Amino acid sequence: KEVTQTPPALFVRSGDSLQFSCSHKINSYDTILWYQQSESGGALKLIGYVYYTANTTEDSYKDHFSVTGNGESEVLLHITKVKSEDTAVYFCAAISTVMQTLSLLYKNPSLFQCITCQNTPV
Repeated sequence: KEVTQTPPALFVRSGDSLQFSCSHKINSYDTILWYQQSESGGALKLIGYVYYTANTTEDSYKDHFSVTGNGESEVLLHITKVKSEDTAVYFCAAISTVMQTLSLLYKNPSLFQCITCQNTPV
């Protein structure tokens, strides 16, 4: 395993917080990216990434998502105050920007499902 993503699945209630981890031990890789894919499939949407220790969260996710860590080793995806629309599959990828590597190493996706979100006010 060159890229490790944990946990493989999470089930939480609306309003809870959760965290995913993505790590690698590839000397030349300096960036870890996090993506979201809706329950129904479709395109992957970039949530954010960490280049070395500089973190960037896309504007559309800044309200309750964040990424922290070091792109050379491990990056955490944090989701606070979970909403039902956050139910999705989450993917991480590790890349080398120094070597301008086009290939991405994807780990098996993590499934997150919000339980009782429909009945619980946020």
